[in-house]
Amino acid sequence: MSPMSLRIAKVDRAGTGLTLYLNPSRDPCLTYPDAVASVDERANDVVVAITGKGVPTECERTMAAPIRVNLAQPLGNRTLWSDGRMVRVFFDADLPQIPSPWMKVTVEFTELDGSFFADGYTRPGGPDLDFRIFAGTPPDSGGGPGEWVALGSRQGTVVNQGDRYGVRWQVRDVTYTMMLQPREGLSGSLDELHTVIAQLGWP
Repeated sequence: MSPMSLRIAKVDRAGTGLTLYLNPSRDPCLTYPDAVASVDERANDVVVAITGKGVPTECERTMAAPIRVNLAQPLGNRTLWSDGRMVRVFFDADLPQIPSPWMKVTVEFTELDGSFFADGYTRPGGPDLDFRIFAGTPPDSGGGPGEWVALGSRQGTVVNQGDRYGVRWQVRDVTYTMMLQPREGLSGSLDELHTVIAQLGWP
């Protein structure tokens, strides 16, 4: 990846808050903790310009830097661009709303190429929720999809990976998977999966 490389953005539920993930430079190894972004909003496109000086960082410690920006209008179907290249966007509105007592886990990334993202939530006693987001169809996880399950206005399929159960669904050209991380020392179950699905706020 070239310096100041932006390939992915998360869009909040309102559609106006963007979290941009700026990849580190590899040669030399630089990160951009103080980078700032400005946006040019147009009818069909939003163009992001990023400025900031790279900070020399040990190569094994480089991480993508999140940058927050706000739009005047929801992104909607407009295309996001940076440095002449399209930026992949993933929408929080395509994920369920997670109620208390689950708490969001901060996920850090060494580099993001636009094909993948992850989110996580934990709660005392579990199960934790492990979200994986793929552009297109994800690689075969070895636990082929099972029964259909209602996810609010959408349908998903149950996924089983050994002692873990989860659900997979598709929105446009993006595939979402939510896996349950069982309580320590325990195995997950299909009944637990259905219980958790019922506790979440699905679009």
